[in-house]
Amino acid sequence: MSEFERTMSVQFDVQQSKKNIREKNQQSLTIASNGGLFKITPEFILFLSLYAGKEIVVEDSFQNPIKITNTNDLLFKAKAKYQEVMNNWYIEYNNVKNIRKAK
Repeated sequence: MSEFERTMSVQFDVQQSKKNIREKNQQSLTIASNGGLFKITPEFILFLSLYAGKEIVVEDSFQNPIKITNTNDLLFKAKAKYQEVMNNWYIEYNNVKNIRKAK
């Protein structure tokens, strides 16, 4: 195998690893509440922030209307889960990035 082929193989492995890490972490960005399952995004967190302390009806991941009676609690859990997943993703991403630099 030539040096070019080895370099391309390492780049592909790194890119594939980054993609796999992202997909794994994206799947972890869900939270259950009041019988619904919600995808945690920055937009979802902002939406909950706008209605903090109020009772609202929100569409869940399965297009079901779910009444949220405690938006403050859901907001707190969503923010905590989002930050936990993002921190894990950051650590895993940097590990892959550092493996590439070592070679």
